[in-house]
Amino acid sequence: MPSEEALAAFAAYQKFELELIATGEFVSRENLGHPVVSTTVRKSPDGVVATDGPFAELKEVLASFAVIDLASRERAAQAAWLLAQHADRDRDFQRRCLPLLRDAVARGQAAARQLAYLVDRVRVG
Repeated sequence: MPSEEALAAFAAYQKFELELIATGEFVSRENLGHPVVSTTVRKSPDGVVATDGPFAELKEVLASFAVIDLASRERAAQAAWLLAQHADRDRDFQRRCLPLLRDAVARGQAAARQLAYLVDRVRVG
């Protein structure tokens, strides 16, 4: 059974997806195969390594992906921020997003308040 935290994160994503559908920005969503019937491909110093079976770590499993069509760079930055902001189950991902968001704010491509929200989210953790 998923944790309350996982259910809350999924609900936040569903709300975001519904917003994208309502604005016409949502193009499609595709489910991917379970790791048991999939192949994991990784780059290594020796080249590319393909491994059959359920050997991916849980956080590496991508259950599905969505294609969205956003009208502007500003809207894309907002969508990326929303995904990072609501990735509460993966603080490491949120931490990796912080320098990218800091750079975007410095270039005027993202709002400083978005950075403040994400910094608070990571600190409160």
